[in-house]
Amino acid sequence: MVDPVQFLGRKLANAAVDAVASKIKKAYRERKKAPDLRQARFERVMTLTGHQAGPGRYQGMAVYSIDVLQTADVLVTGGADGTVRIWPLDGSPSRVFLALSGRRSVRSVAFSGDGRLAVGGDDRRIVVTEAVQASAREARIATAFPYRQAIERVVWSADDTRLAALTREGHLVLCTPADGSLNVLVRSWLGEYVSAPCIRFTPDGRAVVRNTYDAVEAVTLAGESEEGTRTEAPPRWVRLLVRRRRRGGGRRGRHRPRPRLAWW
Repeated sequence: MVDPVQFLGRKLANAAVDAVASKIKKAYRERKKAPDLRQARFERVMTLTGHQAGPGRYQGMAVYSIDVLQTADVLVTGGADGTVRIWPLDGSPSRVFLALSGRRSVRSVAFSGDGRLAVGGDDRRIVVTEAVQASAREARIATAFPYRQAIERVVWSADDTRLAALTREGHLVLCTPADGSLNVLVRSWLGEYVSAPCIRFTPDGRAVVRNTYDAVEAVTLAGESEEGTRTEAPPRWVRLLVRRRRRGGGRRGRHRPRPRLAWW
């Protein structure tokens, strides 16, 4: 049982620390003349609607990703309905730019500096289109990288020569559209699901930074430093357990279904 006196003492101490920290921050802002975002007022410029409801039970008309091509004044979104829509910033109606097969959700869209669009989603592909124009009616696919897992996030390097992608199970892959190569930088055998995945290239382009469920790590690109590549192999007891499940043993009848294969 918690002592009430100690509980109240900790509460009072935390309140005093918070008050002192607030005064210090306020004095720092006044000295630096930094704007206080808590007092800022934002004005809505426009609202874009057009995505349909996805096939999933809880998806609705979700928009999972958005990116802006400043050179062409267009905005691109990917949604749960399996479409990539292009929106001219001059207020013209939107149109479907790319549609995934089976209405699989589009999880991530990203523009390169030269206007190419990378798309990742539940169809287990990383699609790279040719340079997008404001008047384009449909996407012209330049390269497609198939993978065995759904793609959650895609991002371009600073020089637009490489493309990194994070899968739903935590795999980190590196794609090169010039030669069509795909390399796995990180492979997780039990999966590392992250509710809000995020990946970015470092400014020098030598590593990819990603978030996990409890940390942020940088992975050096394969080919430049083998120390950065990491492949997690299952422990020996897991391999023995799965091997035993594969063997089964005894006759398989009505109440003994065929064991499943390993999950990695």
